[in-house]
Amino acid sequence: MGVTAVIWSKIRVPSNWEMQGFGPYLYGNTNLTANEKGLYKYEFKVPSGWDKKKIFIVFEGSMTDTEVKINGKPAGPVHQGAFYRFRYDISELLSYENKNLLEVTVSKESSNQDVNNTERFFFRT
Repeated sequence: MGVTAVIWSKIRVPSNWEMQGFGPYLYGNTNLTANEKGLYKYEFKVPSGWDKKKIFIVFEGSMTDTEVKINGKPAGPVHQGAFYRFRYDISELLSYENKNLLEVTVSKESSNQDVNNTERFFFRT
């Protein structure tokens, strides 16, 4: 079993990584499967005056399992599902003096087969 190298590229978000040249386009194709993962990272600063506020990171949707980390720590449980809004309170994970690192891993297929069947139901009949 070999090690897969990660090559970082910039893509537009929100987006569909297949439409930007990464991985095969599978949606609706019942003959193909892919255990692909999209890895996203972004450095950012938070104003020091925000240290007493509740700060949320909000996703308008992500297909499918989505793991979110702030400064190497999970923002919450892995989100499973498709294109609906979810959020995490990241107030306690932020550094208000230094840069912060957001890391997001999106799995093309869910680890929960019920989610896969539900999200792709209309294309698998």
